[in-house]
Amino acid sequence: MTDQNEPQKRDYDYLLDMGIEGWTWEFIRRNPDYRKAWIEHCSNSKTDPDKETSTIITKQESSAAARFGLLFFRRPK
Repeated sequence: MTDQNEPQKRDYDYLLDMGIEGWTWEFIRRNPDYRKAWIEHCSNSKTDPDKETSTIITKQESSAAARFGLLFFRRPK
């Protein structure tokens, strides 16, 4: 008998066709340090946290995002 709250194999089918960039993002966006850095970035800039990315990427943002191998911050969803 399976628990209704237990993830099912079909819940992860989208991962089968995912490229390296997708896999990388899946791990980065779940990283608690990234989530904290993203929140800090949004609170220290004029970035709208409800948008995917910044419109203007500053040196400060790219330096902070580089810690995660990124050029800019993206909402972790």
